[in-house]
Amino acid sequence: MAKGQSSEFAKLNPLAQAQLANTWNQRLSIFTPAVRQKIETLHLSRGGLKKSRIAFYNEPPTKRCIDGGKWDFKCGLPGMVWDYQASSGHIHMSLWIKPN
Repeated sequence: MAKGQSSEFAKLNPLAQAQLANTWNQRLSIFTPAVRQKIETLHLSRGGLKKSRIAFYNEPPTKRCIDGGKWDFKCGLPGMVWDYQASSGHIHMSLWIKPN
């Protein structure tokens, strides 16, 4: 993601960082332990959350999804992006990984 269109994870406030980490862990929880380990290893090898960039799109994140907010974001590292969409009326999350 371009620097002008995203923020560094490290520049988010501690609450936002914790929420993003929680969302990442919730997403990984659906995978089998073996698949989860592969994804986590790949994610960490590319810098993990600390090196990620976050880009919000659609509506600005002024309130939580549970409170009616309809915003989306992408979180990315080189060759790896995960996308969280709440604007469509349900929470949708996708993960894209490009092999090295």
